Amino acid sequence: MSRLADVPVRVKFLLLPAIAAVLMLMLGAIYVLGHRHQSALQERINGVDVPLMRELSRQFSELSTNHVQFISLLASSFSAGAQPGQFYANGRRHILATNRAIEDLAAFERRLPEGDGSRQALLRLRQRLVEYRDQMAETVLQSSVKLDQIATHALPANKAYDAVNSEFLALVDSVQGVIGRDSQTLQDALQRAQLRFFVALGLTLLLIGAVSLLLSRAFSADLTALMNRLGRLGEGDTGIALPAEDRRDEFGAVDRAVRALREALLQRDAAEHRLEAQVAQSTRLGERLSQAVGASKTGIHDHDARTGVLYWSPEMREHFGLSGDAPVTMARYLELTLPEDRERVAAAIARAADPQGDGLLAVEHRIRRPDGSLRWLLMRSRTVFDGEGAQRRAVRSVGAARDITERMQAAQELLRLNEELEQRVRERTAELSRAKDEAERANQAKSEFLSRMSHELRTPLNAVLGFGQLLQMQGLPAREAGHVHEILRAGRHLLELIDDVLDLARVESGKLLLSPEPVALLPLIEDCLALVRPQAEAQGVRLLDASRHCQVHVHADRTRFRQVLLNLLSNAIKYNRPQGTVNVVCVDDGAAVQVRITDTGAGITPEQQARLFVAFERLDADERRIQGTGIGLALSKRLIEMLGGTIGVDSSPGVGSTFWVRLPRADAGSGTAAPEPAPVPAAPAAGRPRADLLCIEDNPANLRLIEGVFEARPDLRV
Repeated sequence: MSRLADVPVRVKFLLLPAIAAVLMLMLGAIYVLGHRHQSALQERINGVDVPLMRELSRQFSELSTNHVQFISLLASSFSAGAQPGQFYANGRRHILATNRAIEDLAAFERRLPEGDGSRQALLRLRQRLVEYRDQMAETVLQSSVKLDQIATHALPANKAYDAVNSEFLALVDSVQGVIGRDSQTLQDALQRAQLRFFVALGLTLLLIGAVSLLLSRAFSADLTALMNRLGRLGEGDTGIALPAEDRRDEFGAVDRAVRALREALLQRDAAEHRLEAQVAQSTRLGERLSQAVGASKTGIHDHDARTGVLYWSPEMREHFGLSGDAPVTMARYLELTLPEDRERVAAAIARAADPQGDGLLAVEHRIRRPDGSLRWLLMRSRTVFDGEGAQRRAVRSVGAARDITERMQAAQELLRLNEELEQRVRERTAELSRAKDEAERANQAKSEFLSRMSHELRTPLNAVLGFGQLLQMQGLPAREAGHVHEILRAGRHLLELIDDVLDLARVESGKLLLSPEPVALLPLIEDCLALVRPQAEAQGVRLLDASRHCQVHVHADRTRFRQVLLNLLSNAIKYNRPQGTVNVVCVDDGAAVQVRITDTGAGITPEQQARLFVAFERLDADERRIQGTGIGLALSKRLIEMLGGTIGVDSSPGVGSTFWVRLPRADAGSGTAAPEPAPVPAAPAAGRPRADLLCIEDNPANLRLIEGVFEARPDLRV
């Protein structure tokens, strides 16, 4: 009902004919659908079944006539004693006529309906016709030889015709049954169509009656309610109840008008009371506004463009330093404006008065008071226009002015401080630049010092290691041999430390020269594994062979890359567990090759990984009493980065660590082969003449060392 109330009255009056028209269209559609079905059945009976029956009757008549003529031929030939040749020719015509009947039946088969037995009856009829034709042919053939045998041979042909006649009658009965069923179907369809039509017609009449009753009751109720509300409103009763729902029809429009009229009557009385209250409130508000303007030192100005009259409030006059009776005009205002700002202020006033603009003015400028003091003012105003288009003109401009002298002075002071800060930043930058230069010079001095000190340390260290090796070759007792072994071990560790420090200093100073070239990866890895194998066997660690994926070339410096691999393999052995393993795997992605060295040690925590590649950082190696300098990984990282690669670690505590190096892939064609091992010198032959060896050395200790080394070679004299 709420949706029906939203429908306009004129639409409601058209609703009933529209429903009737729709229902009549539905009845027409039902009639058309039923009529189309009946027409199809009637067309099938008249166009298919009846002509089919006629054709069967014609063929049956022709076949009967042909059989009667054939029997007559037999009788006349037997009684008249016809010639055999003439009898054969006449009989052959009847056989050909039977053949045509068989062919006609073959074409007739496609016109019979499927699934009702008619085609099976036709097939049986054709089979009987073929048997009948064969009996006729046998009768004609035998009787043409002996005419006295006509009666004997005619009897089987007559029996075959009887079978054909029976099958013909069966086919006719089948076709008549099809016609009967189609006729019955047509009659049933007519009855159902009539029933549907009368049912639909009855429902249509009921629906039209129900809609008519509904519309009349709704219209009557709405009209009665509306008349009651209008009557009470005419009596002056503004307390009438109006529908809560907002209808969209004509009754709703009248309800809205009644509601508006009632609200107008109610608001009239309330407006009178509010007006009195607003007048009193406006008086109080004017007083407060005047007090607020005076307290905020905001001047008010009002310029009438038509008369040229300019009003300034007392606060405005105070800003300009004018007395209360001094005349003010736009010319006087521009005269008090500082000459440097006068043109800019005049242009801003002109833009605000432009009819094509928005009429807003906001400008900061300086003024010179009559007493000579300089002040900053912020002027804001809005221009009021009259007319439209080309007739639009400025009629009034109202605004306010504030004294912003203190703010502008603070801004100027801030600008001065900012300039001082920028000057200090420039000075500090210069100091930092000088400090950077000094740091670079200190770093250069450090590198030179390390380079010279490493040379100075190597000279006595070589003597220590050399004489230690000579003592080791002397076959000393076990106790003294152990002491010599400790001396050699400490000396080698010190030599490695010196080499690492020197390399690190060269890298930091940028003096380390690299020679990148294609390097065969598998031979280099196998060479490094062979070098660290004694260390692994000493600690009970098993080295696994490198994977077959390492048969590639990388772009690297052979010597430095070999140094990195040895460092990583040595760490994998030192930080492994007893009976652990070290595995080397290569991963080739086409653009680069990643060498992964995996151990089965204790692993590295994420916190330790963050400090792993820092120089002289050994994590917990000191607590575990593992020998090392803490420089190897830092040096390896910088060497790999200089070669254009990356280095990293993947580790899980308690499982092990995998250190990986990623370098660019290189072609194998331009690579250099791995260096061949130096040949082992052959033992001196007996009776060989003694040779002289010249050694130039300024260090007496080194000279004694060389002499001691060659004492075991009697064939050489130093």
